[in-house]
Order: sequence, then structure tokens, then C-alpha cells
Amino acid sequence: MRLKLLPIAAALLPLAGLAHHSTGGFYDTGTTIELTGTVTEVFWRNPHVGLTIEVDNDAGPTELWEIEAGAWNTVQRRGVTSDTIAIGDEIRVAGAPATRGVKAIWTSHMQIPSGKEFTISDRAYPPRWTEPSAAPPEVSAGAAVTEAEAAEGIFRVWSSVRGFGGGIEPPLLTAEAQALKDQWDQAVDDPGLRCEAPGMPNAILNPFPIQFIDEGDRIRLLIEEWDGNRVIYMDPATTPANPPVDRLGHSVGRWEGNTLVVEIDHVSWPYLDAQGTPMSDAVTMIERFTPSDDETLMTYQVIVTDPMYLTAPAVWQRSYAWIPGTEVKPFDCAHRNTGRSVYEN
Repeated sequence: MRLKLLPIAAALLPLAGLAHHSTGGFYDTGTTIELTGTVTEVFWRNPHVGLTIEVDNDAGPTELWEIEAGAWNTVQRRGVTSDTIAIGDEIRVAGAPATRGVKAIWTSHMQIPSGKEFTISDRAYPPRWTEPSAAPPEVSAGAAVTEAEAAEGIFRVWSSVRGFGGGIEPPLLTAEAQALKDQWDQAVDDPGLRCEAPGMPNAILNPFPIQFIDEGDRIRLLIEEWDGNRVIYMDPATTPANPPVDRLGHSVGRWEGNTLVVEIDHVSWPYLDAQGTPMSDAVTMIERFTPSDDETLMTYQVIVTDPMYLTAPAVWQRSYAWIPGTEVKPFDCAHRNTGRSVYEN
């Protein structure tokens, strides 16, 4: 079988714990394997691209390996189309092997018959087998803003600069919260496995474009992953007095200079993150969106306070870039139904 086990540098470990649903419990992210095989099935959908390849085994019959990769929207932005791979093509892939005795890998790199290489996880990796080229668009800052574009300020599409949002102050749990988290079984309880969109703050802490739309007395915030659509009320006179409870919560905004500050409450979602950390209905959040002076970059911070499950506020932050031509694409989540699952014991 054409398979190699290779050490992987800590700097290149995928930050799977903040993906659409966490993959860290299913894959050995401290190990990289390489496979070469013939494509027998392709699945171009969100939240994760999937392939099946048939791999020669010198010791016996050929083996079928499941290849799981990043979101279809992200993979398309890396240059992959539905015509990039055809059934019968021989491809090479590299990634983290499954941990539950299943022939599957969480794939970071793919090389097609022409020799062209793609990174196909949600994190932008350097090439593995070919010479580096220009940085992928999702990790490049935008061009200089024109006068007309500058007039739009924050109201544009913003792309993730680097992978996932980093935790500045990680969740510090109460004893009750830790006991609930210890009961979390990712293979059963993870809503992402059922294409259930997450609540705040996890809804925005993934590496997908977001867009602010000026609607006068309110701002609409579109989040590409899970087709998130939030309304941020900017005028107290038109802000609902009794807002409904929602997975994305009720958002009230104000300007502090060029920073958009958003206070969120009325969030109803059981989990703070993708690792089963519990979240109560008493949770509140404060967001800050701050464009750079030249409006090509934007920093984001969210502070989460939960008096029931957190002993101190949890803080995440991330960075965005303005990249001309980027659009918020439909997410259209679906999961493969092949009869084989990397999430089964």
C-alpha cells in the first residue's frame, strides 16, 4: 500500500477544535499520512468536502479510504472546482489519520494528475510537494481602498485573514459546567453532524467571509457559514422592547469612533463552542469590530460572560481583510450518506 507516516511540525497542526464541528476527537492531528489512490466517489458540499479513493495494498485486496476535507466554499476559493477531479483519477493526499480504526483522513493537501497541488482544509497551509506560489486570497490583505470604496467604511465583505479565531481568555468553567462538558459525546451530541447551525459566539468564529449591510437604523450582518443572518439595532427608538430568544441572540450596536460595539443577549443555544462547553440562557456578549485606518483590515473581539457556567469572561479575537471581489456564498449544508462514517466506533 502506498502510505507513509510522517511527523508533523506543531506549527502546522490543524486547529480542528474551532471548525464547523470539531474534528480533533476523530483524527490524530499529531500525525500525517500520505496516500495515493484512485478516486471512486466525490462529494462537493458543505460543511466538509468528501472523497473516496481506492488504495493498492501490497499485502492483500485494495482498500477504500474516506478523504474528509474543508468546507466546499473554502476549497473553491483555493481554486478547486467540481471538474478538478474525476472518477478514475489517481490523486495523492496528505493529512491526519482517523483515530477509531476507520480508514479515513482529515486532509490538508491534495495533488491531482496534472501535478497541481491544492490545500483543502479550512486552514491555508504552505505547499507540501510543489514550490510555493502566491498566497491564497483568503490570507492576503486587500488592495488599496479607492475613494468610493472608502465611503463604505465597514459596510463591505470581510474575509478571514488567518484560519480560526484565537482564544485570548479561554473558558474557565464552574464545577457544574465541567461536569456537563465531561458528558459530551462528540459522535452523538455534536449538532454540526446533523447540519444544525451553531449559536453565538461559535457562529462567527469560523474562517468564512462576513458582510455588513447598512439598513439605516439597523445593520445587517451576514455570516457565510451556516447562512447566518443577524440584525444589529442601532436606534433605541426602533429596537424591540421584548426581543425573541434566538441562537444568534438580540444585538444592539453603537459606534465608538470607527469601532462598531455590539451587545448581545437573549441567546438560546446549549454550547459555547464546538467542544461541548455548556452555555446558559443568562449569557451576554460584547463584540468589537474595528477597521484599520486604511480600511483594508479589521479586528474582531468577542467577550462572553456567563454567570452560570463561567467563572470569568471568555474572550476570542480574530482578524479580517478586505479582498476585492469576495462574496458571501450560500452555505447549503449536507452530509454524505455512504454507509461508512469516521464517527462510528
